[in-house]
Amino acid sequence: MSEQRSSTQRRCFLLVTALLLIPASRHTITVYGFFLDQTMRRTANLWPGGQPVGADFLQFAGVAEMWERGRIDELYSSRAQQREFMALAAGVEPFEGFLQFYYPPFAAWLVRPLAPFDYMQRYVMWMLMQLAFVVVALALWRQELPLGAFLVFAVAFAVSPPVLSNLATSQTAFIGLASLSATLFLLHRGRDFAAGFALSLLFYKPTLGIVIGPLLIVARRWWAVLGVVFGAMLLAAASAAVSVQACRDYPAFSRELVELSRTSPSYYIGFFNYVGFVATLLRKPPAEFNWIRNAIVLAPIAVLVWMAARAWCVRWRPNEPRWCAGASAVVLTTVFATPYLFAYDAVIAAVAGVYSVRSWHARPNWHRWYILVCVSLAWFFLAAHNHLAPIPMAAWAVLEARWAMSQEAIERSLNARGN
Repeated sequence: MSEQRSSTQRRCFLLVTALLLIPASRHTITVYGFFLDQTMRRTANLWPGGQPVGADFLQFAGVAEMWERGRIDELYSSRAQQREFMALAAGVEPFEGFLQFYYPPFAAWLVRPLAPFDYMQRYVMWMLMQLAFVVVALALWRQELPLGAFLVFAVAFAVSPPVLSNLATSQTAFIGLASLSATLFLLHRGRDFAAGFALSLLFYKPTLGIVIGPLLIVARRWWAVLGVVFGAMLLAAASAAVSVQACRDYPAFSRELVELSRTSPSYYIGFFNYVGFVATLLRKPPAEFNWIRNAIVLAPIAVLVWMAARAWCVRWRPNEPRWCAGASAVVLTTVFATPYLFAYDAVIAAVAGVYSVRSWHARPNWHRWYILVCVSLAWFFLAAHNHLAPIPMAAWAVLEARWAMSQEAIERSLNARGN
């Protein structure tokens, strides 16, 4: 009887999931169609509205132009210099609104193969490169999930707002997605050094590793930490190979980004993390936070990080449902706590979804409904550019962490009785 009830609930869950995917799919197809229409109706390298094709891709085209002209030493010489090369790449006049290239020097190697081509050819190759990272993530997820669950998950992923945001803006969050997916996939199989090496790729945007990195130290996964160090050394060598001068200029250039994220509304209002939520709610930039506002930001983050650490780092046992739930909590805590997260960066939450689904067989059925509600709300808020998006993510993280901790407590109690 209980098996029949469980089967009925599973079918109901899949039906509700499918019904939720229908409006999401319609929205996604509409936006994709608009995006393709704009691209097809472009004039030279500009969309009909006058914006360069690919939006944020312009910064990468500018770096490719520097490679082509043998001027890569000037990568971080000044904002004006970057704008000049972006304008040359797209065949437009430079203007102040160009998005700058703030990535570390080693990231310039990503666009090195694009240097000999024209703007549109570079754009197509760049998009194919980003989709390759998605294919890597999907291949890893398929190893973690049964076929049926994987297919539903893959469709839900494809129509999610962060994926759409990445494709429309030509951003790089799929690199972080592949890196985190590979890290947890390898940790799940006890291959700590390789996992640490995969994690080191997050140095292209270090704020995405702000939770999992320290927690690997807390969990005393020293081989994983060594893998991160080894990867960091290789990336440092790759940066030096780009340009020693660029390496010298980069620290000052990156500090400018930190200042912009703390003071410029075009940055912190675009954040879909907890800092962005508080800054928007209080209508104050993070640079103007007093100790009370800082406490409002830091207290929930500290609680969530503590819960993730308790859930994931104690009694490290990969390939157990408790470990998977803890891994999900770590990724969701990252989305909530990282100080720098745009809508497209929220795509990493998909990795949390993989490990939630991976552990469902051992959990109460109501967890599925709870997570479905959290995901639906997060999707809605992200699609509407509403800064409430991190709140359902945090609620989901709490569920994962609490369940993992409860399993540890049960195990401890059983061991105590056995002794």
